[in-house]
Amino acid sequence: MHQFRKIADGIYIGAQPTEKDLQDCKRHGIRTGIDFRLPGESATSNAARVQACGMDYANLPVNKASLSVG
Repeated sequence: MHQFRKIADGIYIGAQPTEKDLQDCKRHGIRTGIDFRLPGESATSNAARVQACGMDYANLPVNKASLSVG
């Protein structure tokens, strides 16, 4: 998977996954996909894509324009 890495036990982070990436995640025991995109940021439904692979889905929208470094 492109730009996909483990950041802690049981927690991984990566770029927008392909269908194959999602299937690989499921095979490796990942159970939930968390989407940080705002509504309308993706052309297709990430919820439908993740759930079609048999995983749970959560959306925690993050407005990247309002992020700051402290």
